[in-house]
Amino acid sequence: MATNIHINEDFAKYRIFNTTEGRVIEIYDFEDGIAKICAISGETPEEIAKIIVGCFEKGSNFRETVVKSYGYDDESVFKGIEYFLADKKLLITEENATERLIEGFINKVIEEENEKQLQELKKFFEFTKACYSQKIEFQGSKEAQEWMHLVRYLSKQEDGRAILSSAESFVKYAQHLISEKNVPYWSAFDGAYDMVIAHTFTNGAFLQRGLEELTNFWRYGNELSMWLDFRNKKELNDFLNN
Repeated sequence: MATNIHINEDFAKYRIFNTTEGRVIEIYDFEDGIAKICAISGETPEEIAKIIVGCFEKGSNFRETVVKSYGYDDESVFKGIEYFLADKKLLITEENATERLIEGFINKVIEEENEKQLQELKKFFEFTKACYSQKIEFQGSKEAQEWMHLVRYLSKQEDGRAILSSAESFVKYAQHLISEKNVPYWSAFDGAYDMVIAHTFTNGAFLQRGLEELTNFWRYGNELSMWLDFRNKKELNDFLNN
């Protein structure tokens, strides 16, 4: 069935079109004759596929409406549709516009996103377990005692508790990755940093402060110190070059 559209009242701001069936199509750009669709309000992959294929069928006003709405006079400027879903995209033209192609693309993206979410959930449980089961490995008994003195001091401060919590979560998860997953030091530090920032109530400044303290006591303190220096230099270079 041909897809017919009209310009939504919010078109100037959001580039929204409405189909005659009441669905919404949002085109965020029309560059090089490609209508880049970032959202369609269809409820199923099958329905979305029908809407897109309908844009190419005889009797559809999709081509002429999009071309005119972007200020062009010649409909030949229209070359196709690029449909974005998650971070994937599919180019559809008159030559390949089939419901099977589009449904397959949508279902594959959904499957990949579900798998990604599942893996993220597994990583979160792994992170949580490591935070509760791991004990910080110190350079020696002297360093362990000095760390406990520092813990007692920082625990009296509100910011100090956040600094301690984030740093200890980092080292416990990093230890887990290094000792049980055989992850190289710097990759383990990268992974631990991302998990702490994503899943704890902390910020980069608190975590940085805690890690700087732990370089003096933790078993992997020397490696952590080098990683922090590299990270700080990289962030500075990125800041200066932007």
